[in-house]
Amino acid sequence: MLKSVADILLALQKYEQKELEEQSISHGPTIGAMYEGLSRSILGEMVPDTLNLKLVQGFASGPGESLSRQIDCMLVHGEGRRIPYTESFVWPVRNVLAAFEVKKTLYASELRTSHDTLASVLTQFEASAADGVNDQSAAIRFAELMGRVPTPDVADQATLTYFAHSYHAPLRIVFAYDGYSTEGGLRDGFMKYFREFIWPQRPIFIPYQFPNLIVCGENTIVRYNGHPYLRPANERGVWPLLATSAANPLHFIIETLWYRFATDFAWPYPFDAHLSQGRTTPLLTARFFTADDGLLGVRYGEVKTSSDELSRKELGWEPMRLTREQWLLLRVVQIQGVIESDDARLKTWCKVNRIKLTQAKQTLTNERLIVEAEGKLTCFREKLYSTVVNGRLLTSLEQDRWRLDALAGKLQSATTEARIRTTKLLRELERGVESWHEVSGEAQKEGNIGLGRIRISF
Repeated sequence: MLKSVADILLALQKYEQKELEEQSISHGPTIGAMYEGLSRSILGEMVPDTLNLKLVQGFASGPGESLSRQIDCMLVHGEGRRIPYTESFVWPVRNVLAAFEVKKTLYASELRTSHDTLASVLTQFEASAADGVNDQSAAIRFAELMGRVPTPDVADQATLTYFAHSYHAPLRIVFAYDGYSTEGGLRDGFMKYFREFIWPQRPIFIPYQFPNLIVCGENTIVRYNGHPYLRPANERGVWPLLATSAANPLHFIIETLWYRFATDFAWPYPFDAHLSQGRTTPLLTARFFTADDGLLGVRYGEVKTSSDELSRKELGWEPMRLTREQWLLLRVVQIQGVIESDDARLKTWCKVNRIKLTQAKQTLTNERLIVEAEGKLTCFREKLYSTVVNGRLLTSLEQDRWRLDALAGKLQSATTEARIRTTKLLRELERGVESWHEVSGEAQKEGNIGLGRIRISF
């Protein structure tokens, strides 16, 4: 559904944009107003009527009626104050879901002004949250990023704060219709802007100060923050912060907004069943570190890439392919919630089921499905979905379950051999779970392993 909506809106945007370009108007403010009006029209189509949200222009207010710069478009809820004799509003920043800076053309100078304008919204948010922000999901995002639990270290705590701010702060999106014409041009232009204006501020410039999205024509810069986009850090703790894509930019805006609707309002997210997804290529990496004097620092790094890497707009979606041993260990950790790595029951169970604990544990950690801390294994994923297709286990996260179903239907074989393999694996999984309850002496909890086009839910 999401991809279909994005494609329809992109076609509409191009049609309306062409009409604007045909207008014989040279007055700058009027041209700006036309594009701001088109943007509000397109954005309005992305917002469900049931949420009672509004798109307004004006200012975000913080404590003591301090104001942001003037914002072209804000997605808001609750109540604001209309500025007399204007179409603009003053809206409490805590009730601002997203702020949009609209540009007809985007180059380095517009990047700077757009960033500064949207940063003024973040300034109001930070002032209104002077006592800090707390987000339980930040620890989950940290585990997804690092493959471990956070420590009291200053760098780890800064990473937690990054995720918490990303969750609570208003989304900040630059929406430009023209400018850098290629993805490579956008990458080069942004890095020039970064080196000239951001890099000199690096001791105080924190990663969450970047906008969530920068749309420039048909290309986009995406900030990875776990809401919803994230890529794991490497073994040195360096993680992709910004990435670029030539896929439909409205897809990224819709997905980012809908994810916020789902988390803030428990809105039923319409998951996508398409087996392709927009390709994103890392542009800028980041790593918090603790300096010798105990203070916090941030290291940024540019990611070079080739034109071949940027040639594809979309990539095929792939599920996780777990072995029987890995899936069973994951299931046991989920059943227990937390379990000691050297638990005698676990060792006995692994021996009965021919599971090499160290290897299975390492794979699940690398896949960011479990974490190990102080000798304890924990599964931090609330919901995982698995399907057995032709005797093979395919697993996905909750947001990809419709894709998993679509892929299973595409791969499913009706041959006798495939059915035999599937039935055999199902029996092994059933026996493995049952044997844990026998070894642990605990009653079996709810769960099911079906037959046919199998959905294993837990």
